[in-house]
Amino acid sequence: MNAIAFGYAEEKEKALYLAVQWVLCQTGSTLAAIVALGINMQVDSETKDAGAPIAVYIVFVVIQVIAMVLALILLVRPKNVVRSDGTRLAIFQAPTVKNELLGMWQMVTDIKFMMLLPPMIAAEMALALQSSLNGFYFNLRTRSLNNVMFNFIQIPASFLMTWILDSPRFGQRKTRALIGITAMSAVTLGICAAEAGWLVVNDIDRTAEGPSVDWTDSAFVGPFVIYIIYGSVYRYIFMVLVVAQRDLHANDTTASTRSQPSTSSPLSRTTQSVSHAWAASSEA
Repeated sequence: MNAIAFGYAEEKEKALYLAVQWVLCQTGSTLAAIVALGINMQVDSETKDAGAPIAVYIVFVVIQVIAMVLALILLVRPKNVVRSDGTRLAIFQAPTVKNELLGMWQMVTDIKFMMLLPPMIAAEMALALQSSLNGFYFNLRTRSLNNVMFNFIQIPASFLMTWILDSPRFGQRKTRALIGITAMSAVTLGICAAEAGWLVVNDIDRTAEGPSVDWTDSAFVGPFVIYIIYGSVYRYIFMVLVVAQRDLHANDTTASTRSQPSTSSPLSRTTQSVSHAWAASSEA
């Protein structure tokens, strides 16, 4: 999937291809979170042993098998792909161990790539904090709702950043990148400041028992908004803006694909996320 998203796109649509890939993945995560929400909707907040029915996992396994069959039937060989501008993809040859090691060395010695490592790491750091606060502050069904919205908000956020990075109305590639970085920075700094203020006002003590806030409580709205906006920040920083900028600096298909983080298919992501979303929603 990485090879398609990063290697098949034309220059004018690189961010769009990336956004479509991540939206498909996040759609799977959203569906999985909805499954957890449906299970937890009427579960008492103190209940710890509720779980997804076996039928849910069977359905996802069947979907994955169908996806593999469809891939074998519908996927076109790279050598036969012609872009809308008439260009073809690079010729893909089986890599040798030597070539791969050399390619990896060239990647880590690329100053542009190394400069993107800090924001890549920073984007992932937010996930641990938000998941921890979600598990501590809310009750079971509210955590499940938060997970649904955290995943869902990343879908429009991805397309919004794509609109900025691919739209010629915002000028040249460099100008669009600067606009995207500015927008991302404003949202990130704003939501970090909002959460810091919320933590101070509410005097959160992780050594004490959590308040188990429900979505019907007045204390729900503030941290809920902060939580879901962090979802858009995660998608802004890493999945679209940072990775798209790395891809824009590497027009070679093989090099571009090698430098991207590995991801599973959206259907596989859906199945995996049933367990992930359930674990997050059930965290004490």
